[in-house]
Amino acid sequence: MLEIVYDREYRPTEVQIRSYYNLLRSPQQMTWEYSDDFGFLRKSVDELAATYAATRRTDRHEIWAVEGQRIVGYAGLEPFAKVEKRHTAELGFGVAEDRVRRGIGFRVVLAAVAKARELGFKRVEGDCLADNVASARLFRKAGFVEEGMRHGAIEKNGRLYDLRLFGLVL
Repeated sequence: MLEIVYDREYRPTEVQIRSYYNLLRSPQQMTWEYSDDFGFLRKSVDELAATYAATRRTDRHEIWAVEGQRIVGYAGLEPFAKVEKRHTAELGFGVAEDRVRRGIGFRVVLAAVAKARELGFKRVEGDCLADNVASARLFRKAGFVEEGMRHGAIEKNGRLYDLRLFGLVL
């Protein structure tokens, strides 16, 4: 049975924490990942799980899709730091490779949007690599509007990639 939970109101087991980090580090997630913050890749899943409670970011909010002892999907909200953009949260999401096309991504994204409203955000932004058709489709299905394209915005493995921009005013 799939349960959608807010990370701050949920106490994950150690096995679930490990599954979360395994999801973040999975080959599928890394295919679409373009963040320059890969600090968590320098540590083993054991090290990450051991320090989970102490290293959680207080400014980040996550919605998890929990299936038994596995976290099989997530959507994260991260507020912008600049004063003029603090009303906006950036959304990122992912689903375990063996659980794609089952509506999990849609459910965690909708729950994250609802949590953003509850937290007082007025806008949610997201982006994806231009050739990530599934993520772009999910953004649109969740009510986001495609606001543009940043050509050559991401450099990954020596190659430039375009980035699709999405926004949702709450």
